[in-house]
Amino acid sequence: MRTIRNPKVRTTRADANNKTMNNETYMERANVMQYIYNAKHLLRSIGVNMPRIRVRISSKVAYLGQAQLSANNIWINADYMKGFDKVMQQIVFHELVHTLTGFKHDNDCKLMKPTINPNDVMPISELNKLFLGYFK
Repeated sequence: MRTIRNPKVRTTRADANNKTMNNETYMERANVMQYIYNAKHLLRSIGVNMPRIRVRISSKVAYLGQAQLSANNIWINADYMKGFDKVMQQIVFHELVHTLTGFKHDNDCKLMKPTINPNDVMPISELNKLFLGYFK
């Protein structure tokens, strides 16, 4: 089984306000973590061990999600979580591709486009196929 290793560690960003952990933030983070676990199980199915991902919930910034390339850190913006709940798994998988592989945006790939329409929900089977394609 292959393991992804990314040595860089940084859990704060100058352009992100990490929310203080409280009951509300914990619930927001738990929602994101369910998608992380989905990704972990998908990767295991193709023989890839996913490392621990550090998830931060941020606010008052202009992005939906952000990742530190090749460093196992992602930030999800709490201000947009309710409006984008139908595509949250797609947002999390997009950020995971960034942080696990170092791959940047690609306008030709529905998963790795730099923008997303909250009403353009990708079928789970297509999302899983595109996600796994970056690790095969």
